[in-house]
Amino acid sequence: MSTEALQNSSNAFPITSPGQYPSIIEVPRKGPLQNKPEKTILQQVQDSDSRNWLYYQLFLRQDFDACDVSLAITEASAGVQSTYAIYMKGLIAKRQGKLDDALNFMKQCYIRDRMNWEVLKELTSLSYLTRAYQEALSYVELAKELEPAQDWFMAHHQGLCYERIGELSLAEDHLKSAINIQPQEKSYITLAEFYIRRNSLEKAIEILDRAKRVFPESLPLAARLGRLQTKVRQYCKSSYTTPHP
Repeated sequence: MSTEALQNSSNAFPITSPGQYPSIIEVPRKGPLQNKPEKTILQQVQDSDSRNWLYYQLFLRQDFDACDVSLAITEASAGVQSTYAIYMKGLIAKRQGKLDDALNFMKQCYIRDRMNWEVLKELTSLSYLTRAYQEALSYVELAKELEPAQDWFMAHHQGLCYERIGELSLAEDHLKSAINIQPQEKSYITLAEFYIRRNSLEKAIEILDRAKRVFPESLPLAARLGRLQTKVRQYCKSSYTTPHP
């Protein structure tokens, strides 16, 4: 099975491929009777990249137990743990619903590498999921310092966090911005639900109608739009037929 097929089948959230993530070279411990020649720096880097690729493939296959075992064996034999291995542990914990553990792993990664945008992305997501909304917003700002260009993921999470802390105008602005940066079905639905919670049903219908034109094959969008239109029609009919005192 190809890597692309594995990614599609796993429905995994976006992760950094091993070759893009800076590795910590793991040098095996030398015992008193060890006479093997030391590996060159290139050989050490190649070994580290091979291990990272193994972790990556196991994660894509959702074989989390095997991935954990591989990480543990490598750590025990090398006597040091790479940043990428900690990152993978964080992704596995997140997928398993162990959000506090995942957040702890990602914070360890950030301490080791403060210039990694993918780590800040995961910290933003995990902080939101653990209801640390202000902390999530602070990670967004740190990410912007590394990558000033607008990003859909960060704008989307800013909108979610601002709504949670009651900054509704900022929430609406950022959710709209996420759609403008990169139209995604998730963003349209999130903005529509934002309007529904504000009882702005006409705005919600308008957003879902726009989304349906962008994603004409989407059954969830069509179903949401249909239910909302039916609800509005029933409300209008009820208001029209209700006798006034």
